[in-house]
Amino acid sequence: HRLLLRLVADGLVDGIRLDHIDGLIDPEAYLAVLRQRAEAARGAGAGPFYLLVEKILSGEETLPETWPVAGTSGYDFLNDLNGLFIDRRQQRVLLRVYRRFTGRRESFADIVYAAKKLIMDLPMSSELNVLAHALNRLSERDRRTRDFTLNSLRDALQEVAACFPIYRTYVSPRGFTDAERAALDAAIDGARRRNATAESSIFDFVRAVLLPEPEQSASAEDHAQRLHFAMRFQQYTGPLQAKGLEDTAFYRYNVLASLNEVGGDPARFGRTPAEFHAANAARRRKWPFAMLATSTHDTKRGEDGRARLDVLSEIPEEWGRHLSLWARLNASHRAVVGGEPAPARDDEYLFYQTLLAAWPQDTDEADAALVERVREYMVKAAREAKLRTSWISENRAYEAGLVRFVDRVLTAPAGARFRAAFAPFRRRVARLGMLNSLSQLVLKIASPGVPDFYQGTELWDLSLVDPDNRRPVDFARRSSTLAALEPLLTDGAPPAERSRGWRDLLERWPDGDIKLALTAAALRWRRRRAELFLRGDYLPLEAHGRRAENVVACARLHGESAIIAIAPRLVTSLSADGAPPLGRDAWEDTAIALPGGVPPGPYRCVLSGQTVAADLELGEILHSLPVALLEIASDGPGHLDFVAPAA
Repeated sequence: HRLLLRLVADGLVDGIRLDHIDGLIDPEAYLAVLRQRAEAARGAGAGPFYLLVEKILSGEETLPETWPVAGTSGYDFLNDLNGLFIDRRQQRVLLRVYRRFTGRRESFADIVYAAKKLIMDLPMSSELNVLAHALNRLSERDRRTRDFTLNSLRDALQEVAACFPIYRTYVSPRGFTDAERAALDAAIDGARRRNATAESSIFDFVRAVLLPEPEQSASAEDHAQRLHFAMRFQQYTGPLQAKGLEDTAFYRYNVLASLNEVGGDPARFGRTPAEFHAANAARRRKWPFAMLATSTHDTKRGEDGRARLDVLSEIPEEWGRHLSLWARLNASHRAVVGGEPAPARDDEYLFYQTLLAAWPQDTDEADAALVERVREYMVKAAREAKLRTSWISENRAYEAGLVRFVDRVLTAPAGARFRAAFAPFRRRVARLGMLNSLSQLVLKIASPGVPDFYQGTELWDLSLVDPDNRRPVDFARRSSTLAALEPLLTDGAPPAERSRGWRDLLERWPDGDIKLALTAAALRWRRRRAELFLRGDYLPLEAHGRRAENVVACARLHGESAIIAIAPRLVTSLSADGAPPLGRDAWEDTAIALPGGVPPGPYRCVLSGQTVAADLELGEILHSLPVALLEIASDGPGHLDFVAPAA
């Protein structure tokens, strides 16, 4: 760490984001040492060092509160936020569409279980064998367990690891938590259920070793050896979860690909506003400086491609009808490999989602760059799924059939009928996805934590998984566009002129300028209100009226200052054709209710500069943009001076 600490000492590094923290045998101990040395390198009086960890949280898992960090790198927020734009009421319908098209009926839990066992049988088998031998040596120390065979211990370990519900526990010389005990018990119970004929006592032994307690060990030496084994086993379950879940199961189960994200759970179909607000409130209490991510170098899809796919959750029956039509139009493009179609039905299902997510907004024809991106992605996805080809055993005939299908569908004259049938649906989903994108941007800016913007995502991010999301970024284009947008981003222009400017950006949304403008305006506003955003309270706001379920709103409060963020969700019901839901025609009588403690206004829209009435009717607020960021107006209580940014 000499180089890293020297950069810290020289003032060139203000914080550290640690990837793969679960690979360490004792992350908490490492983090404590790193923090101490980083703060020592900065010198006395510099204050706490900003330290973040890439910790993937599963389900209801929370970051260990004893870790000396500011929080996670933001995948938990990403999945909470994305879930807002998925219509959970349509889960059964979408699942039925998927099963009818692909013929696959396995549950996601069964797919993960099978994928993890496959990984343990192949690329991670040697590590499992080492653990099994170590466990066998422990069993031979006790007359009650010495009859367990090496193979039976290996099988038991494999079953427990395959059923592990989280990436890992953190058993250490400091002990373990109730949550860690519950996670291991869930794995043991799952292993027992899936192996009803296995000797039950062997799972009792495995549990005793993985949750070592001094009073249950034969001696101090026995306890130390059990503890060492438990800590080594933890290092195994983390990469197993990553390889089995993220890199295999996520490519086998594609009911709605936007759910197949790092830290996500495709079986958990969406989030309610109440669940989103609860997660934000918890972060405000425990990890107020955690990172808020929507795209990273490891996300499976760019944030705006993901926002498009969320739209399918609202229109599953229409999606199903289009799938059937497209499959018929493209039937002649499929090859036959080993008596089976190439692509297989589940790969073809993923292919159409990939086109919806990655197709550039401003063209109906697939250029060479898009074709190459989709071709490479589909081969990678098939290899990751490990059903018909893989990285270590390539099925070249299947991959050739897959590539041929992509090329013929996207470029050949024979694919023209499909492209013509695909374009109207793609354009509509893209427009609706754009509305989701603007909403997620506003909510990321307003939520407790530190919003993170991955390289290039100032404009539309339709990238696929790496290496597609690591392509060079055209920063010159972003700089020149930002310079051209400056008149709209300063506070001097009259509100009517600014409203027209935002409407113009909305009308030409495919160029991405509206996302860049909204990002710049919101971040400049956030910088001027740093104390409010970083330390202010978080308060969910409720809507009432006919469209109440279609909006998410929150307030941030600090002293007498207050801001309000408003974002639509489930926009298909507001705008079937994808037109932005603006004005009273879209929002009817819907308004935001302000509870006690929130200043009554009047409020001023940071984007348009217009003052809105204290009753916060959405038809009035959302008249030039489908999202809003409000602050107390100059003639209201708790006035906040709005200062134009420096050049």
